[in-house]
Amino acid sequence: TEGSTSLASGAAYALGSALRAGADAESVEQLRKLHASARTESDREKAIEAMGNSGRNEFIGSLKRELAHEDERVRATAAFSLRLIPGEEARESLRAALSDTDPKVRASAAEAL
Repeated sequence: TEGSTSLASGAAYALGSALRAGADAESVEQLRKLHASARTESDREKAIEAMGNSGRNEFIGSLKRELAHEDERVRATAAFSLRLIPGEEARESLRAALSDTDPKVRASAAEAL
């Protein structure tokens, strides 16, 4: 339902923020579970945003996989979410996203770089 979607989105955002502030491995796992259990593209995008906002390298693999998702909104969200993930692997993924077929994805990648 819409209420549970809002709750899940809020929980994902809170977890991402907590992780950026230094939360523990249990919080990483909780966010992974929220991402894995996303039932809608909107829920998926919120979990992706939270992973990116965490700034944690633990999520680089998930974010990279989302760059290949069939939905261009998910790919664009993943690209932009990589902006706070440190390291060359995230930058390489963003450079690759600059060649995506969708202009929104390319724009998100460019903005993130």
